[in-house]
Amino acid sequence: MPTAYFSTFLEYKGIDLLANFYASYGNDLSSFYMENGSFLRMENLQLGYALPQQLSGKLRLSKLRLYVAGQNLWTLTSFMGIDPEVGGDILGFAKKK
Repeated sequence: MPTAYFSTFLEYKGIDLLANFYASYGNDLSSFYMENGSFLRMENLQLGYALPQQLSGKLRLSKLRLYVAGQNLWTLTSFMGIDPEVGGDILGFAKKK
């Protein structure tokens, strides 16, 4: 039988989801579907270049800086799900903070 700690996280519209899971599948939880969730991600990158004053002066500007920025450019992982950063419980529901 699940403890109160787990059942508070898995309650949906008054139904204790974890209790239903245990009733359906028993207490034999398996690590068969567990996978490595480690990842390396380039989340933010910003590159900039300030033009020399000779060039910016020709454009009648005192200073000119050009930049390009990117977010979530790549993620290196062997995780098969959509996003390794998103956590959940055994049923795939996000835990309350």
